[in-house]
Amino acid sequence: MISITFYKDNTDYYGIRLMNHAGYAEEGEDIVCAAVSALAINTFNSIETFTEVPFLEEVSTDNVTISFRLTGTPDFATNLLMKSLELGLQDLKNNYSQYLSIDYDLEEV
Repeated sequence: MISITFYKDNTDYYGIRLMNHAGYAEEGEDIVCAAVSALAINTFNSIETFTEVPFLEEVSTDNVTISFRLTGTPDFATNLLMKSLELGLQDLKNNYSQYLSIDYDLEEV
């Protein structure tokens, strides 16, 4: 199961962590993993291309983890892109609930 954690406070998104494989199908055939990866990578690339907000991104193939953390103050565009990612992942969860979970780490920054 893919474990997704959004880091946010009441108004702003500060990052996301994605861990594990979905287990929907064999590696290379797993449409849930592919969909999560496509949504996340597109969001990270969009934030890098269309905003000036700095971030750190870590990928670990050992424990199958992607961490994306804003290091600057989130702006309107960054929040909108993260909300769009959340919408896409929530839609996937609604259709494949046994293969991914979404949690929130609400922080005061």
